[in-house]
Amino acid sequence: MQTTKKELTTKKLESYQKWTEIRQWGLRQPVKFAELILGIEFLDSQKLVFMNSWSKKYILWCMSRNGGKSFMTAPFVVCKQLLITNHQTYFLSGTHEQSINTIKKIEDIAKKRIASVTGLTDVLDSEIVKNVANTSGFSHLPSGWRYTLFNDSHGRSLSSDFDKNRGYRSNLNVYDESNFLDERLITNTLPFLTQDSSFALGKNIDIELEPLKMPNQALFCSSAGDMDKYFYKAYKNW
Repeated sequence: MQTTKKELTTKKLESYQKWTEIRQWGLRQPVKFAELILGIEFLDSQKLVFMNSWSKKYILWCMSRNGGKSFMTAPFVVCKQLLITNHQTYFLSGTHEQSINTIKKIEDIAKKRIASVTGLTDVLDSEIVKNVANTSGFSHLPSGWRYTLFNDSHGRSLSSDFDKNRGYRSNLNVYDESNFLDERLITNTLPFLTQDSSFALGKNIDIELEPLKMPNQALFCSSAGDMDKYFYKAYKNW
């Protein structure tokens, strides 16, 4: 089979260049990206938490009830997925209902269904892959909710059956209400993040000259609870 070179028009090259500039700016200024591109406004305290969590490997949000943990998690994940190609996120919690909570928030952002956030845009909705069978782009299967972006980033909830949650590869694990999780669920799923995101093999590649990628991340968010839980141990040690 003969291959041919595909020439790009000047307009297409300009659009790629523009997106590259936006992407690089968004990676440096994720709070501004969320505000301008998604239309989400944050409190000053939320901006501080968001920005300081952006590139950390281990993240822990210990907040009071109604502190905005779930609300902040959704745009945090969405910004990662829009700005980083093939970014894989898994949502984990003690119950199926809790594990899909953040995906519900993400779907609400895409469909502009959050009454308290009046400036939401349709950017996220336009980036969600849809088909005839699933016009919303969000799959609500009993085995787990999921969605995919055109840049091949994915989001998926997993059940609380820790013995079955093995062998996945992830860039971001989200542990909602993590103070109430069985520690075995956490220890079984943290290995999803083991492989270094900057790891690469191949001919004619000097890995030391390649730019570092965003590290794989574990995000624990919960209100405070018992001191014998993994959440408290992480809070104390990290």
